[in-house]
Amino acid sequence: AWSISNATSGGSPEQIKYLVGQGCVTPLCDLLTSEEPKLVKVAIGGIENVLKAGESEAPQRGGANPYAIAVHEGLARLEKLQAHTNEDVAEKAKRVVERYFGREWRAEAEQAATEEFAPLLARAQVEDASALLPKLFANGVLSVTALVALSAADLQSQYGLAAAQAEALAAATLAAEAFRPLLSSAQVEASALLPKLFANGVLSVSALAALSAAELQSQYGLAAARAEALALAAKAAEEKRVAAERAAALLQAAESGDAARVRELIEAKADIET
Repeated sequence: AWSISNATSGGSPEQIKYLVGQGCVTPLCDLLTSEEPKLVKVAIGGIENVLKAGESEAPQRGGANPYAIAVHEGLARLEKLQAHTNEDVAEKAKRVVERYFGREWRAEAEQAATEEFAPLLARAQVEDASALLPKLFANGVLSVTALVALSAADLQSQYGLAAAQAEALAAATLAAEAFRPLLSSAQVEASALLPKLFANGVLSVSALAALSAAELQSQYGLAAARAEALALAAKAAEEKRVAAERAAALLQAAESGDAARVRELIEAKADIET
């Protein structure tokens, strides 16, 4: 928490944008429930720094703070902290809520969510978004991060989607969330690229990693530098995923005493490295 808060305090707009893209806001929001006031104040300070940085980008985003949605997952906690017994905590929380999450923000957040959800709904062939979006917004689902928490079963039972639509929307949402840090690191706008990826069935980091920089340029219209950055980021993410799966399989084999399986996994790793 200290390191993230310090990074947001002294970081440049580009550095803070990168931190947000890498998911640094979530651990700060998680700390808002800490019983230690000092930690809570550090978390609120980090969140406020992120939101301040977002204000500088608001003019380029139609006046909307681009980071407010990332912080939205902690809004209910911030609102509750306004009644905290520690006066410093209560004052800091109140300042953030009043400055960044007023009525105007809500309207802007819903508009931004409508645009962010558009390629996902298109992929799921949800033609009547006007019926679904108000239900999502009423339940505080204002970002892909919030939407990804809903399962296909939830989308069916709570939001009235047909089974095929619910499955497709859940899959597209998971893909968008997985792609988010990669697109952010390559400075690629998700709203422009996601529809093209989805149209070609690119719905996983594995599928994205299979695309070369040249293909991302020629088929998806990315500039050379961004195509190269995205291709490298996707390949690195895929290698990390494969390594994690192999490590988990190796651990499971070792714990079960399956020596043959352990040797097989080690030899497979050696072959790949060779």
